[in-house]
Amino acid sequence: MKALLFLGLIAAQALAQESLPATAKWQFSTEFPGSSGDAPKWQAGDASFGSGAAYGGKAKTRWDSGQLWLRGSLDLAKVPAAPQLFLTHRADVAIRINGHLVGDFIGETPGEVPVPIQGEALASLKPGANEITAEASCIGADPFLEIRMAEAAPSGAIQAPLYRDPRFDGAADPMLVWNRGEKCWTMFYTQRRANLKYLPRVGYCYGTDIGMAVSKDGGRTWNYAGTAQGLETRGGKNTWWAPEVVYIEGKYHMWVSYIEGVHNDWTGDPAMLHYTSDDLRHWSFSDKLPMKSVIDASIFPLPAGGWRMFYKQDSKTLMTDSTDLKVWTDKGIAADDAGQEGPNVFRFKGRYWMIADVWHGQQVYQSEDLTKWTLQEGGTILGTPGKRRDDGAFGRHADVLVQGERCFILYFTHPGGDKGHEFASSLKRTSVQVAELEVRDGKLVCDRDKPLGYQWSPELTDW
Repeated sequence: MKALLFLGLIAAQALAQESLPATAKWQFSTEFPGSSGDAPKWQAGDASFGSGAAYGGKAKTRWDSGQLWLRGSLDLAKVPAAPQLFLTHRADVAIRINGHLVGDFIGETPGEVPVPIQGEALASLKPGANEITAEASCIGADPFLEIRMAEAAPSGAIQAPLYRDPRFDGAADPMLVWNRGEKCWTMFYTQRRANLKYLPRVGYCYGTDIGMAVSKDGGRTWNYAGTAQGLETRGGKNTWWAPEVVYIEGKYHMWVSYIEGVHNDWTGDPAMLHYTSDDLRHWSFSDKLPMKSVIDASIFPLPAGGWRMFYKQDSKTLMTDSTDLKVWTDKGIAADDAGQEGPNVFRFKGRYWMIADVWHGQQVYQSEDLTKWTLQEGGTILGTPGKRRDDGAFGRHADVLVQGERCFILYFTHPGGDKGHEFASSLKRTSVQVAELEVRDGKLVCDRDKPLGYQWSPELTDW
């Protein structure tokens, strides 16, 4: 895109959470202003631009086709602690603050999507005047563009989101393991290619690697650590989803969903592959599990010895047992009361629990023997949107870390909402969040808006 768009925004005070007035006047031009920002003709305009038909006629300033340039200044009394933009667009748009890129998106959104201000753009914010810039182009009939700025709810000592993949901005299916050699927590995740702007439909969910991030401060902050090495054995570009990594008898084991090739629709025949590693970085192929069309493994030790794997097949959660991690014996269905994926099993407060992603939150089950599972009444957890930054959508495919008397759930969200991801790159991106689980009156509950503080210790984990 060649256009340069200067936008006036609405800001929110960091402490009082009250909106500041928008810039009263700002300017637009239909002619390219050039690198100096000088255009042949500037006019005063309001902060929503588009045709009369777009978004129910919300546009206050007419924009029918081509490109548009605006300029203005955002005056801040103080710098918000967690500022974010809210963007509605039927246009290709890239936004900058004080010259630093905040986001670069294509397509059309059904409504507002949040865009966190982070990195250099956040560091550049200062009390007083701040320049807001963007680049935009019309993508067809009835273009529209509106941007505002607000402060996210406080997240306590632990930031929200907990982690964003700096390479493709598509961290999904997170899980945790303690690195015994390097003495740090490692997060494995599906590295969706969310910020590649021109991948059609759900192509961003294929051709994925298994991403890694590490934390050396007890899980409070995370740094990107590349991708798991050695998974590819067939050449070409293939797809890896939803890793499960555990340490058993001196080795790390990974079970990961594999789909040959790259697809633009939900196609391909997934298989479950098993790898081993000595260092969590370099992996060697071990075997392929016999089940067909399966994804999302979760491993848990059996009280009498051996291991039980929970996994998704035909949108049900099934079980299979092994004593040597090679030969597996089917143990039937754990849950099929609703379509589901991403099961995770853990023990907390003297009970076995299982959560499963039912695509409107996490379904909760209890068991006395890891075999017969009872659905918890009262609906899902993480089904109601949260208020923290990037947490305004339901919580997807989760991992659980038990820390003695405390328990934490790691999940991912689509901050732009839960539908229409194939239509706009601003809707594709994902963020990893963390919240605390509690047991109240015999039920597992989660207040995802509760400010968090913790420092995870490997000595407090279940196994």
